[in-house]
Amino acid sequence: MPKSKMPRPVEAATVVVAAVWAAYIARDLADHGVGPLVILSVILAVLSAGVGVGIRFEQATHSELFVCPEPGCGVEIRATNQPDERVARLKELATDHSQHPAKA
Repeated sequence: MPKSKMPRPVEAATVVVAAVWAAYIARDLADHGVGPLVILSVILAVLSAGVGVGIRFEQATHSELFVCPEPGCGVEIRATNQPDERVARLKELATDHSQHPAKA
């Protein structure tokens, strides 16, 4: 299954919110006589943070975490945007303690 390059709704929404917030801050900074390079830097920082939050939220809500049930074993596998066959294999790897390396 090919991965789509289109942004998902959550990602797009966070970018829109970040853009509106950046515009508001930029206008407020301009009203206080702040220079254009500082305003540009703030806009880029806010947009970057917005995109980062959107991506992290999307990953957190669309990923599966498989943990080994054996007490003391630290094996965890996170699957994000994977085909069903691969998710099943990763789950099998994570939950089969006999396949995990022994602690040193």
